Amino acid sequence: RYITKEVVLEDPATSLRIMISVYKPPGSEISVYYKTKSTDSSSYRHLRYVNVPQLADFDKMVSVSEDEWFEFEYDVSDILEFTSFGIKLVLRADNSSYVPMVRDLRVIATS
Repeated sequence: RYITKEVVLEDPATSLRIMISVYKPPGSEISVYYKTKSTDSSSYRHLRYVNVPQLADFDKMVSVSEDEWFEFEYDVSDILEFTSFGIKLVLRADNSSYVPMVRDLRVIATS
């Protein structure tokens, strides 16, 4: 799994666009989570992550070679206004010899 540090924003936001490049061998899966903090929230550490709904085509996409990477984009909107956020990626595989990989994680927070 991969967890980002808390990203503090200069201006409040209400949505996230999460973009990742994925190598996904057969029998593997990747879950994306986010958490946000508003100015009146408790400690960032104690906030819970929220699962981002899986994209419709995600399960059908399988990398047949190590050079085959797919680009996925998740849009999370209608979030209560927040001033900081974090992302967590959970990578799972049926076979530990063929694990999923993620590169080029990009996140844009907008209003």
